[in-house]
Amino acid sequence: MRSTSTPRFLSALLDHRKSPDAQRQNLADFVSSVLELRDFDAEIAEVRRESADIDILIKDRNRAVVIENKIWAADQHRQLERYHLEMQDQGYQKITLVYLSADGREPTDHSLGCLQRGSVLTVPYRELLPWLERCGERAHEEPALRESLAQYRRLVEQLTGEDYNGEHMRELEDTATLVGICRLHMGTSPFAGVPADDLRMASRGESGTVGGTVDTSRSSS
Repeated sequence: MRSTSTPRFLSALLDHRKSPDAQRQNLADFVSSVLELRDFDAEIAEVRRESADIDILIKDRNRAVVIENKIWAADQHRQLERYHLEMQDQGYQKITLVYLSADGREPTDHSLGCLQRGSVLTVPYRELLPWLERCGERAHEEPALRESLAQYRRLVEQLTGEDYNGEHMRELEDTATLVGICRLHMGTSPFAGVPADDLRMASRGESGTVGGTVDTSRSSS
């Protein structure tokens, strides 16, 4: 299981701009609608992946948002407490800890350490669905991204529905691998113009029609 696939996809999506001078609408939407933060400047924010072992780190001048993605992996000892202390060491007083889980389960005391349970925002994957749909609407001029988002959204729906099983999660990770490694930043994706069927085939390791197997070795980081 590729534990970094989904964070890679989400961080690229959050940091996506249609052009170098465009606004990061996905990030602004995520911060306001999913996290409900009103004092965060999305335009100057940095989006980092696997910084100090944090799955996704988003920072503006005054606030740090730490996103811990938990699907299969178990909580680590004092994991969230360590991330909180790391942000304090970087000078942040306003710190938002986000625990993203498949079924809405909360972090364990093992991970919280000395933190109060109410200091962590638990976000189930199903709460990302409206945001993912709007991301897809904003990608109307980016067919490869739009189609991949549609597939990803369908798999999240399966993951969070009554028909959930391990195979759905594996498909979700495959799609995350496919899209997350794209250079979504500044509107330059190596999959631009690649048919959606070829993208889906590539996510399963099959050969497509564009030069054989689509090259998925390039990273967005």
